[in-house]
Amino acid sequence: MRIINIMVLTVCIIAASCSGSHFAGQNSNRTGPDDSFQQENGSIIPPVADVSDTADDGSSEVISPELPPKEIIKANNPAREGDLLGYSVDISGKWLISGAWGDDDDDVDAGAAYFYRWEARGDTETWVMKQKVTPASCGATQSEESHFGKMVAISSNFAVVGAPQDFDDSSDVNDDFMGNIGSSLIETSIQGIGLKGGIFVFKMNSAGVWNCFQEAIIPAGLANNDVFGISVDIFADPNLDPNSGLPINGIDIIVGAKGDDEGVGRVYLFHSDSVNAFSASGEITAPLGDQQADAFFGESVAVHGNLAIVGAPLYDETDGASLATQVGAAYVYQRDIAGVWSLKSKLAPNTVTADLHFGKSVDIQGGDNSVAVVGAYKSDESGADAGAAFVFRLANGVWAADVIAPPSDLAAKDHFGFAVAISGNTIMVGAPGDDHADQATMTDVGSAYFYRYENGIWTMSYKMGKPSDLELGSQYSFSLAIDGLNAAIGIPFEDDSDGMNKGAITFINMASPVAQ
Repeated sequence: MRIINIMVLTVCIIAASCSGSHFAGQNSNRTGPDDSFQQENGSIIPPVADVSDTADDGSSEVISPELPPKEIIKANNPAREGDLLGYSVDISGKWLISGAWGDDDDDVDAGAAYFYRWEARGDTETWVMKQKVTPASCGATQSEESHFGKMVAISSNFAVVGAPQDFDDSSDVNDDFMGNIGSSLIETSIQGIGLKGGIFVFKMNSAGVWNCFQEAIIPAGLANNDVFGISVDIFADPNLDPNSGLPINGIDIIVGAKGDDEGVGRVYLFHSDSVNAFSASGEITAPLGDQQADAFFGESVAVHGNLAIVGAPLYDETDGASLATQVGAAYVYQRDIAGVWSLKSKLAPNTVTADLHFGKSVDIQGGDNSVAVVGAYKSDESGADAGAAFVFRLANGVWAADVIAPPSDLAAKDHFGFAVAISGNTIMVGAPGDDHADQATMTDVGSAYFYRYENGIWTMSYKMGKPSDLELGSQYSFSLAIDGLNAAIGIPFEDDSDGMNKGAITFINMASPVAQ
């Protein structure tokens, strides 16, 4: 058996206390700076917490953690009902960013993003909320329903925030989660899901302040309903030029526009040397034979070094003479020495099954240990919509499937694979629909699963679930991010006595596993 030492920190942006709050797409191998920072603007409250170490069915598969006292950070900037903090998260070194696209400070659903820093406080270290940014931080004056923060990403001293204006006015909304607010997928038509969308780029200065680096990047030719910014990722080369101190290979941003061309979808890439503005460095579409209306190519994206991955979760696949709808697909791209991105592999599930939604979530890491992980949250293999995750490894120029088994406690509508993240030999998989204990009152509470790669297979090492203050519909693990030993889990539907869906984030610092 394996023990993982875990420290759990829950962040609540509230006015008074975190009483009744809940524990809550995504990226890996970030390297963050270690420089000066602003003064703390919050306080720390250390309550006692208990985290269950058993699966729903009482099995012993789940590994017991050793938990020091949990700490809750109460920031001075109060969130309000419906802000949805934790809808998106990402982490890089000592910095973490989280989106709250329901924030109304600038305008109705204009959105916001929060920056946190891992800092020493007395004899311990903890996450401290340092700064809140909104569209107005970049000078935007018209931001109603821009949904700034629906997706965020951070790498080193750069961060990108998506503002896709992704509001769904259709009558056929995916009803996977309570209130229909949980999913960005629709089942039929692209009509009615927003306007063009845009992204905002922030850069941290030497004082630890995040300033607007580039306002509302909107590519030429973008059209209404493209939903540009529904997915984003960023990668800063950690290798610095010894003379200039700049990233040798610069910084890359990848952005999905799943609504392009009636839902066929398109992905945009941008590059900067970290001094000059980001400029377009490429556009990616699905292979010609795979371009389908409402396939939503670009629903999920990730970039790491010279590798990128794109999910198209509503792609229809032909199985012999029959058509299987909304199977999904994922595509791996590689940048050559000339800077051109080209398709290297189409990833697919081992069995063609309708309504799998393979590619709803993706992540990738490059280098000597090139691995891609793909979520299929509606897989029926372990029960109706229980979900699944797939892992692929680059070996001898070929992307081949790794062995990864689903948890033994998966049940119908757990939605395992709704969010995924990878760093090194650790994978996180979210199951925001997981039900706990009394399933009549604890549905869609959510759990996060940790996998470790050993002896050629991925083995589940830990299930993070059932914190004592989770409640009905919390959807813990709706969003995930991991960088080395630091991980973040979002719960945008956290409630407290002041209102619903304020949101929260759980931070986890994992010590190296010890074999038992």
